[in-house]
Amino acid sequence: AQYLSGPSGSVVIGVGVNVAPAAYPGEIADRATDLCSEAGGEVSRFGVFAVVIEHLADALAALEAGRAGDILRRWREAS
Repeated sequence: AQYLSGPSGSVVIGVGVNVAPAAYPGEIADRATDLCSEAGGEVSRFGVFAVVIEHLADALAALEAGRAGDILRRWREAS
C-alpha cells in the first residue's frame, strides 16, 4: 500500500492520554482533564491501552481496504 512506502515502511505515532489527575501546565490547566476524573473513579491503564490498540487496528484495516475517507469523516465528526 502507498502509505507504507518509504525506506522503513513504518510509522511512529505518539499518543498522550491523561488517565489519572495531574498538575497540568498553567496554559492548559483550565481545560485539561483525565479519564479518572471524567469517569468518577479508577480507570485501568491497560484497558485504555487495549482500546487504543483496537481502534488503531481498525483504522489500519480501513486504510488497507481503501477507506481512508471513513477515518477522515470520523475525525471531523469528533472534532
